[in-house]
Amino acid sequence: MALFDYLKPQYMVDPDFPILVSFPRTGSHWLRLIMELYLEEPALVRTFFYHDPKSFWGLHTHDINLKVKNRNNIIYLYREPVNTIYSEMVMNNKKFNTNIDHYIELYSNHLIRWLYHNNDTKKIITLTYEDMKRDIFSEVSKVIKFLNKPFDKQKLKNCCEQIDKQKVKEKTQHDLGVINQSPNYEECRKMFREKFGQYIFDQFVKKDVRLVWPECQPKTYYFMGDSHVNIFNTMAKNNMFDDNISIKTKIVQGATAQGMVNPASKTNALNILNDFIDTNILDKKTKLFFLLGEVDCGFVIWYRAEKHGITIEEQLHTSIDNYFTFLKNTKNKGYNDINVISVSLPTIVDNYDWRDHISFRSEVTANQKARTDLTLHYNKLLEEKCKEHNFNFIDITAEQLDKKTGIIKPKFLNSQKWNHHLKDDEISKIIRTKIK
Repeated sequence: MALFDYLKPQYMVDPDFPILVSFPRTGSHWLRLIMELYLEEPALVRTFFYHDPKSFWGLHTHDINLKVKNRNNIIYLYREPVNTIYSEMVMNNKKFNTNIDHYIELYSNHLIRWLYHNNDTKKIITLTYEDMKRDIFSEVSKVIKFLNKPFDKQKLKNCCEQIDKQKVKEKTQHDLGVINQSPNYEECRKMFREKFGQYIFDQFVKKDVRLVWPECQPKTYYFMGDSHVNIFNTMAKNNMFDDNISIKTKIVQGATAQGMVNPASKTNALNILNDFIDTNILDKKTKLFFLLGEVDCGFVIWYRAEKHGITIEEQLHTSIDNYFTFLKNTKNKGYNDINVISVSLPTIVDNYDWRDHISFRSEVTANQKARTDLTLHYNKLLEEKCKEHNFNFIDITAEQLDKKTGIIKPKFLNSQKWNHHLKDDEISKIIRTKIK
């Protein structure tokens, strides 16, 4: 690592020289590490890989005093305010109750300057830390193109993969607050958000910074359905959603879409989910996510066809119709943000030996390809019905399909071959890009 503070004045003279502006604790180290590795040249004033550079791609400053003016190329990086203020106050050992207004003032003024009052800047590109977390490749691509640098997709992909949290920690030993490793950091941050989050948002609104980050307001997503809903609990536990999003779930083991009109079904899913919605979800603007149908496509439809002679097609439409009767009734209660998640593909392979596991699925004789085709058809009907009723359809299934074999890609399979749930880390990656 090398410092080049003495070069800063000569580069600042040139109004065309790019400047990366970021308030402290908004992700600049992560961005600069990737940029330096990709461009093979650092940004002033600190290098991480190339310690004897012949050139620099830009200059980084926090611009706390808002002295940067009349520039032609600005990259502005910012972050959701509650986490930013918390991180900066912890780093500087400031007491929350007595110092929070000072940091609200600092950060709100910073955002106002660079997002609203930037007419003295010829060209400006804005990035957010949250967008970097969602898709670092796309965000860094924007910067490279903004700088008119050669773009090599594979090289950038490799650089993004190399610069993980551990690498950032390794390369930022000069600033131990970049990656805070204290064991209770995350827990304390959640407590900070619960106590001060709304106050911070209210102060930002008073300063007319509402449009800066309308999505930073605290919100709760509700996921309801069968056991596959548990993946959202896992993702929340692993901090895979934005920090301002709380996840609440209601899981009914074995729930079917067909049973969503039957108050006397074995799982009692209709009554359980209705009671959960009526009791817990008072804000009618809340996002509701429903995930049902895997039990239908993977077991019930086939079982009833074989045992009771009810045709596949008849059950397919009954399942869809019953599902949407429930969804329409939910909408009639005043909930308008209804999201239907696609059914995942079957994971149980053909001729599986069930001797060590007790499961009703062992009685299904349909092969995996037939069960997959039915699931794809089911999802197509779900999507069509969603368009008809103005519901949002979220497809997490398309990426699962191996087009050569016509069944699920092996990487999604659970390590327990009898388990019909997908591999957590693989399906989480898809969900992360579809639900924000």
